[in-house]
Amino acid sequence: MLVLSEPRSLDQCNELPSILDLMSSDCGSRAKPDELTDSVIAYLKGLYAADLGATTNSMQKESIENGMEGELGERSKSDRKPPKNSN
Repeated sequence: MLVLSEPRSLDQCNELPSILDLMSSDCGSRAKPDELTDSVIAYLKGLYAADLGATTNSMQKESIENGMEGELGERSKSDRKPPKNSN
């Protein structure tokens, strides 16, 4: 995660749970994940699918955010699907 996303700081706890919480001293009592979280996977997919040729940083950030929202939405939908009938 560190190599793929190049975070600016490890001293803060982000809004969404992340494997980076393991290195943050500011996450309080939030449970530390033991694997990549859905939000991290969505971030990496959004980052690498983003239009980084966009003219401004805010447009790049919006592209990443849109990718994350789409990925997290898809994961949420798949979590709600009823199991397939095994008959």
